[in-house]
Amino acid sequence: MIEILTVTSVLYIRKPGEKKPAKQFTEGWIEFLKKKVAKQVAAQYNNTQIDCRKRSKHYDFIWNFKYLPRFKWIHLNERLAYEKQAHRQKLRAEIAEAKREALYFSNNLDVADRIQKKNGKKKT
Repeated sequence: MIEILTVTSVLYIRKPGEKKPAKQFTEGWIEFLKKKVAKQVAAQYNNTQIDCRKRSKHYDFIWNFKYLPRFKWIHLNERLAYEKQAHRQKLRAEIAEAKREALYFSNNLDVADRIQKKNGKKKT
């Protein structure tokens, strides 16, 4: 059994679209002070049930622990910042595309109105 667990950092990532403060997470990251402890925890808890009581809603769920060699907390922060920036850029591109389509549609309506007015004047 592991005697001392010194955790330096913990990060949980919520489910997308989850607005309640309920604890619904898709993934979590734990950084330990010692590499040996991290390896022991990964070996001990990987592929084990989260809760052993049958009435628990977590009874059928399994822990998935991985020891990532040469992985630093900075790498995780960089990846999360990159994903957030990519998401923002995608939203900006979608908004710009919607604005272009709306402008194109309104310009075509104006042109159609002018053409209709010209044709209406010539017929009378």
